[in-house]
Amino acid sequence: MKKQSIILFLLMVLIFTPFINAQTIIDKGIRGGLCLSDVTGDDAEHAESIMGYSIGGFVTFSLNQQFTIRPEVMFSAKGFDFNHSVLTTISDVLVDIHYNTENRFNYLEIPVLGVYSLNPSINIFAGPYMEIFLNGSEKYSSTTKFEYDLNGTTYTDSEIDSGSDDIKSDDINSPGYGVTVGAEYVTSQFSFGLRYSKAFTEVYKDFDFQFSTIQFMFGISL
Repeated sequence: MKKQSIILFLLMVLIFTPFINAQTIIDKGIRGGLCLSDVTGDDAEHAESIMGYSIGGFVTFSLNQQFTIRPEVMFSAKGFDFNHSVLTTISDVLVDIHYNTENRFNYLEIPVLGVYSLNPSINIFAGPYMEIFLNGSEKYSSTTKFEYDLNGTTYTDSEIDSGSDDIKSDDINSPGYGVTVGAEYVTSQFSFGLRYSKAFTEVYKDFDFQFSTIQFMFGISL
């Protein structure tokens, strides 16, 4: 999967390279904003979305009056929460377990976007992206309640556990790849946009779920 990700992304970049080299840079700047990330897949049943952020830079190459190519390099912080409860009986003891993890991931993302200008103020765009895992952490907490009957009297007890671990890069599929689509409103110096990114690579090597991200972006031309 890792080799396929690299090959697909490089192929898309190589398709655009002859056009980019033949043209001049018409814009460059910085871009950042908030992102709402979630995961989808067979193992994402109990996952919940969280808010993160992205920040980075971009360069725009002109192909013609309406179409441009815009590579970006972004630092993105995203993740998901995982909440799960289990109610079971073990040897006549009622056991109620609630488990929560906060999973945070930092990525270097490299989108290569084709941008089409509907008019001087409105752009739509789409293109592939590659993401490289930098680091991450997992905070976990669990509460276990026990209820049992002894000589006609009901007793309850509970245990609480919590901690945190660094996410190991060996457990993550990196680099990963996906596709980004969106639209933006543009002025002479500023842009305001909304984009959706869908990963095609599973986050973890041993679990079936992928990131799905909505980003609210603000850009400044320099």
